[in-house]
Amino acid sequence: MWRVADQGTRLTHFYNDSLTYTSRAIPALWCGTWTEVRDTLYEGSYTKYAVKPTIFEYVCKQKNLPAGQFYYVIKYLPNLWLPSFDPDYGPDYWPLYHSIGSTDAEVAAQASWVMQMHHPQFMWVYLADVDGAGHSGNWQNYVAAIQLKAITWRAVCITIC
Repeated sequence: MWRVADQGTRLTHFYNDSLTYTSRAIPALWCGTWTEVRDTLYEGSYTKYAVKPTIFEYVCKQKNLPAGQFYYVIKYLPNLWLPSFDPDYGPDYWPLYHSIGSTDAEVAAQASWVMQMHHPQFMWVYLADVDGAGHSGNWQNYVAAIQLKAITWRAVCITIC
């Protein structure tokens, strides 16, 4: 995993000195900065979208790759948050969503399937159990959730690599 991380960007000193909110953190991570999030009705469902373009949109446009090369893997949610509707980016550059399962173990298995079947250029995997443990205020539970996921991902990597 460290060899793979060396080919990208890795944050080793990232701290939060206040409250955390998933509804603001996910779009901020997607966009690389804080972004306003707006409510919308999209394809018959109420959801939210990021105002600023996301990493999916930037990379897809910059590399001139089809959107099908980018995946967002997450547990099943009926209303998924959306990237931006920025006129220079927007839906033409959104990732494909793969929203199946209810636990991080199931999401990891789905991520493995996506990698094996579709070989994406870029994939974002959201682990809600780790996120929830992080919000619990219990450091030991949070670290344990991360360690459990690290074991799961080693198994995924061995399967794929």
